[in-house]
Amino acid sequence: MLHIMTGLYARPSYWSTLSNHERIMHVLRAECASHPRWVLGHVSAATVWRLTDSVFLNRNVHWATDLTHASTDRNHYVFHALPIRPVTVVEGMRVTDLHQTLFDCARSLQLPDALAVLETAMRSGKTDKAQFQAFLETRRGYKGVEKARQACVCANGLSENGGESITLGYLVLWGYAVPEQQVPCVDPITGARRRVDFLWRRDDGKIIIGELDGRGKYVDPAMTAGRDIESIVFEEKDRESNLALDGSVVFVRWTFDQLVRQPELVRRKLDMAGVPRAADRKRGPHAP
Repeated sequence: MLHIMTGLYARPSYWSTLSNHERIMHVLRAECASHPRWVLGHVSAATVWRLTDSVFLNRNVHWATDLTHASTDRNHYVFHALPIRPVTVVEGMRVTDLHQTLFDCARSLQLPDALAVLETAMRSGKTDKAQFQAFLETRRGYKGVEKARQACVCANGLSENGGESITLGYLVLWGYAVPEQQVPCVDPITGARRRVDFLWRRDDGKIIIGELDGRGKYVDPAMTAGRDIESIVFEEKDRESNLALDGSVVFVRWTFDQLVRQPELVRRKLDMAGVPRAADRKRGPHAP
């Protein structure tokens, strides 16, 4: 048997067939069955709400407790004491309600991970910026509320996946100007239209297009439309070449692995491409 967590085991042949989300949900269901009156919170609740499937964030099980039953973290349990603990049931598990879950993640996670959770909620229609802002007003004075507000300001729901949300978070942390997202671009040669992940318009007229590369666009049938990898790569390079023909467009690409494991490499790419800084945008083109 494969040891998953303290007291939790699974058959390797079965476990290997599960997605990350399914594996985490198996763990959470088992824990809730062992503690039926306890309430999942933080990223554990976010997973049940289908807002994250990060194995790294779910390396522990997070519980929400009231102030009179605060507990000490132990084994793989992390306890969060909440003055107000709104509870609901999702997929048979007791969890903090949606906006409390979002608030707890936004005020405690690093901005990239917080944005991934928030934007997934927005993209899936579970909430929007105005609703979350209104909820934050009910949490004035709470620890971390300003950090949650910053995440809310950055979140727009335009990122198509968690990787793009995490990228946006790093761009903000690194001090780059907030890019436009999902901007439609027209190939000047073929007339074909496609959206790009990130786009910056410089004051000198240059356009910088940033693309997060992932295996999905090459191997996921839902994204490849039956084309082979060679055709997809050729079309991609041809399209980029056409867009850059007049010299006004620069492309910069990075992978998610580079983003989290080689951030300096990504930053060098962005700097060499001329991605503007947020401070430059605040000063304006004619500022000293």
